[in-house]
Amino acid sequence: MKKLIALLLAMAMTLAVTGCTNTNHPNNDTIPPADQSIPVDGEASVMAPMETDPADGSGSGTDDGSASISVPPAGEEPRKPMTLAYSGPEGAVERQLRKRLESSGGTLVTAAAVSDSAAQIGQVNELLAQEIDAFIVCPVDTAGQGDLLGAFQGTDVPVFGFGDWGEDTSGLTTCAVTDEYNAGYVCGEDLAERLPDGGTVFVLEQTGSPVITQRVEGFLESFDELGVPFEVFTVGDTVEQQAQVLTVGDLETFLIAHPEINAIFAGDSAMAMNAFKAAEVVGRDVLVYSGEASPETAALLEEGKLAGLGTSCPALLAENLLDIIRQYLDGEDVPSELRNPTNLLTADNVAEHAGEWRAN
Repeated sequence: MKKLIALLLAMAMTLAVTGCTNTNHPNNDTIPPADQSIPVDGEASVMAPMETDPADGSGSGTDDGSASISVPPAGEEPRKPMTLAYSGPEGAVERQLRKRLESSGGTLVTAAAVSDSAAQIGQVNELLAQEIDAFIVCPVDTAGQGDLLGAFQGTDVPVFGFGDWGEDTSGLTTCAVTDEYNAGYVCGEDLAERLPDGGTVFVLEQTGSPVITQRVEGFLESFDELGVPFEVFTVGDTVEQQAQVLTVGDLETFLIAHPEINAIFAGDSAMAMNAFKAAEVVGRDVLVYSGEASPETAALLEEGKLAGLGTSCPALLAENLLDIIRQYLDGEDVPSELRNPTNLLTADNVAEHAGEWRAN
């Protein structure tokens, strides 16, 4: 009898456990698949699969079986767009700065172009009154750089520069320095390859500009190093002498008087344009080089009317400057000098870069 009672009690306990197990899902056929939610109003709503980032090790869930959502690394969070002020010549670098800033949601604040340092100082003071994260400045002339930097004293705005700052750039957070010597050197190197037996070259220089002087030095020293003999005509040793022969009319007269000239190197774009116009008027087939690029000279190079341009890349300069500024604003250490390389543009490669100098 005792055995019968024990057997009945065991059967009752088994039935009780089975009933508890099926409380949540009385019929196993109604358990929703893993990719569906619990039915609402009798219909199953399909859920999108959970996306995870394999790189962060989150997988598809946690140890307790619940789903997890991957969180993007802190470095990939959207950055606050920068608002930068710019003072300097209108040109390719300004356009590239604006293009890159605006593509990332940032803003480049500028003012009307000015032509002398006194006016630029006034422009800087106006721009400093606005809410900006940093300032980019390029001197519009070779005088007054110290006074220009003085306009930033007493402010907490970091200043980044490019262009001709002379020897003292201590007032700048970072200065992008272009290898102007090499801009001339690559032009001379190309000329020596085209005329391996040498020839006669006319050099247009303005000794009042250290940048142009560096370009001319690079140009002249290139054939000495390569051992190619060139006779060199210059426009004179003084600014006054140079100014007398830098007009198109005077250049025409000079070219007519010296038919042996078969190449011209100009220290900047303005002189290169005058040289091209003068050679065209007198009907001379002269190889014209410039130690600088501009929309006008780049267009002539595309047409095969100039021999070459020694220049830096405005797009690369703008990109590197913005990278340095972003690093500084993020609290990173940045170098005081940013080297900006130069290379040679010719008819063979100008199509790849000419858009950088176009006005639009």
